[in-house]
Amino acid sequence: MSELIKKFETNFDLYKMIDCLETVMSKAEWHPKENQIAIQVRNGSNDWHDGVGKSAVETDKGWEHKVNENDFNQIHPELKGSYFEEVLNNLPFKPVRARLMRLIPKRCYSTHYDWTGRYHMALITTHHAHFVFVKDQKVVHIPADGCAYYVDTTKMHTALNGDTKDRIHLVFGEVNE
Repeated sequence: MSELIKKFETNFDLYKMIDCLETVMSKAEWHPKENQIAIQVRNGSNDWHDGVGKSAVETDKGWEHKVNENDFNQIHPELKGSYFEEVLNNLPFKPVRARLMRLIPKRCYSTHYDWTGRYHMALITTHHAHFVFVKDQKVVHIPADGCAYYVDTTKMHTALNGDTKDRIHLVFGEVNE
């Protein structure tokens, strides 16, 4: 693929994940600003938007963390026993802050970087949805194939959806010791 994206041969059942996605979408609304739904939440939370959005903000003192991603390590209570829980429990590491991220048609994110890399599993995508690594001048597509892809989002990047259909990824981090 690229030195910026590493494929993990996880081979989860894409159709089961899409069924689970449809179940989630029947229970939860996309966050109106962030276009995200929480899959992992903080202990005791049942908020479908717990932990969505930016994890850090820029202040006059520099970047400050708003949340500790490690705190979002519990499957949403309504997803206990679901295929998403099975997927997260069978990764070769402990995932945190798992959420569904939707990029609506004909849109892109502002260019940015994250504090840590992220794992992406494409659930719904087309060949017109890409990551663009600005300084590296790389454009990469993540296919919907049941595999997890580590994306080095510490590099300046954006994501774009040039299609007429939503692009939806299951995105999560790794426990940061």
